[in-house]
Amino acid sequence: MRNRTNVRLALLAAWLAAGTGVVLAQVGRGAITGHVSDPAGAVLVEVAVVLSGVDVRETYTTRTDGEGRYEFPSVIPGAYRVDVRHPDIVPVVETLKVGVGKALKSDIRTALKAEIALTLPAASVQALRRWASGGPPPVAPIDWNCTSKGKPCTASKLEPVTERDAVADTSVVMPLLIRQPLSEIILNALTAPGGGERIVQLTGVIAADGFLGGLSINSATSPELAAAALAEAGLTRWEPGRLRGVPVNTLVSVQIQVAGIW
Repeated sequence: MRNRTNVRLALLAAWLAAGTGVVLAQVGRGAITGHVSDPAGAVLVEVAVVLSGVDVRETYTTRTDGEGRYEFPSVIPGAYRVDVRHPDIVPVVETLKVGVGKALKSDIRTALKAEIALTLPAASVQALRRWASGGPPPVAPIDWNCTSKGKPCTASKLEPVTERDAVADTSVVMPLLIRQPLSEIILNALTAPGGGERIVQLTGVIAADGFLGGLSINSATSPELAAAALAEAGLTRWEPGRLRGVPVNTLVSVQIQVAGIW
């Protein structure tokens, strides 16, 4: 009888010790929970959510459940980059701050993502060269060639989506640039004296209303060209990206590249 009692006491002590270890392991940590939704507002099920430490050397990965909920129950405090592993979308909020002993509730909203290249047709470059050298101004309108993943992304005009199309369409449609002549600001920058290619890399958001905003320059061959590119990008109009026929925000990386005019 005494042996059985000793065994039970030993098991109880081991259980208490294990429980105490779990509690101690959680001391000084935080937690994050929330839901992940797609750009049209529907929850994303069974997608990977990744936290990558900015000021700590930690990475955490989990997956959303059947209701789009994710959970990181034990996270070392610090700043973390947020990523949602999906081929067509990115989180709107890029970083989260985890505090000691804090349970953070953060629903992750997303946007479509696209990489866009804007170039000038060869004929337009030749016309600008003649103009910059003292010749006549271009006769035909100068506008951009738009490509995304090697495919054209230019529209002649804004085409509204009908209710029938919106119901039937279940695919992702990336933004299209609506054709319009280049502004005088960018034309002056492109034809200003200076050799070599003119290249600008910028990021922004094409909103559901077709306006490109939230612009920032990543790199540019000159400050003057960077300023002109920001002004030009803000004047462009787009057929917005769509998800299941619904216009949604699209986070875009835009490269503007023009062969040397001089």
